[in-house]
Amino acid sequence: MHTARLLSAAPSTVRQAGQSTRTQPWKAFWPLKAENFKSEERATMPWLTWKPDPKRPDEKPWRQWRLVNQSCVSRRGASA
Repeated sequence: MHTARLLSAAPSTVRQAGQSTRTQPWKAFWPLKAENFKSEERATMPWLTWKPDPKRPDEKPWRQWRLVNQSCVSRRGASA
């Protein structure tokens, strides 16, 4: 009897879980859209407008973007 009750409850639980995953309010804010920013702000955020160039497949500009605000580099074994 307990097993039958558990089995009958399982589909509704799955259905509720499926409905809760369908609502994703964060998608209204992410990914960021370049048109929502002024041109001055876009200049400081190049990742908003960057598109891959098929002529330069090895280009990885995000490496430079990450280093822009980094003031020092710490390496293991380096003496300060």
